[in-house]
Amino acid sequence: MGWGRSIRSIAFPTSFPIIDLVSDKLSDDSTEVADWKRCHADFVSEAPNRTGIRAAGTGHYIYRDNPQLVILSIASMYSKTLTANEKAEVLDRAVEFSLKGFSQNKSR
Repeated sequence: MGWGRSIRSIAFPTSFPIIDLVSDKLSDDSTEVADWKRCHADFVSEAPNRTGIRAAGTGHYIYRDNPQLVILSIASMYSKTLTANEKAEVLDRAVEFSLKGFSQNKSR
């Protein structure tokens, strides 16, 4: 079963907000990879509260290759469930974490 058919069999409510992170570095340009990319694009286009992000420079383990992107994505989604003050605090912490991460990556 191809990626598209497998993912399409899972029903996600369109009211559920999603950030769909997709790896940038794939091992080949096969038809299966093209189907996989198309499946993600179709999934994101099905609801206005879904965001697709191509995780530049990442492989299969996005969280290893770009932890700042993953943390910011989680913080962004979580912050939408909070009060204004709580949201500001979570987003401030996420930005601080990311700045530290970026500066550590640049110094290596």
